[in-house]
Amino acid sequence: MNESKNSQSLLETYIDISPLAYNIYDLVKDILVISTKDSFQTIGIPKKELIRMSHDYYKEIIHPDDYETVKSNFLKMKQARLGDKIDQVFRIRHGEGHYVWLHTIYKIFEVDQQGQAIKMAGIAEDITRLKVLEEQLKGAVDTLMEIRHRDSHLLRGPVATILGLLNVIENEDLIQHPSKSLFNYLKITVEKLDNLVIDVYKNSMK
Repeated sequence: MNESKNSQSLLETYIDISPLAYNIYDLVKDILVISTKDSFQTIGIPKKELIRMSHDYYKEIIHPDDYETVKSNFLKMKQARLGDKIDQVFRIRHGEGHYVWLHTIYKIFEVDQQGQAIKMAGIAEDITRLKVLEEQLKGAVDTLMEIRHRDSHLLRGPVATILGLLNVIENEDLIQHPSKSLFNYLKITVEKLDNLVIDVYKNSMK
């Protein structure tokens, strides 16, 4: 009995200190039924209010440009099988009015006797910081391309920006984040920078 209580206490501790929100969504009633947080700190909305907003797939707070995709994914999950999951990134309005980026993963864990999906469990994580860095990196890449045919000394600014971003990513331990898009941009940046260096070298030899 003590071992069971200790395990339960340990699990609750992990959930409490986790940066993730753990949720259960009822696909029959179309509503959030369980959230591990008393209030969803990430978006500054009390849990009761968040549950109320879930009945139409959070239309009140999801960014208009992302809503149809989110809604479509929820509808797809109604037709999913046990164990199927959906991974998505979207913007949601914070209680203070600004938007934050969320990365969510939901998985079907309960079906009826006909195999119809009933409930799905999921996690939600704030990846706003990562998206900000991603946009800064994209801006640096764009700047590199704009100055492709200019003097080589102009490369120093955007290159320094990229190096700074890499240091931030390493220092904030973002390299293990489930989102892979930032690292795709890193790869593109290295490839384009390599091409720029080759061009500069060739021009200097003329």
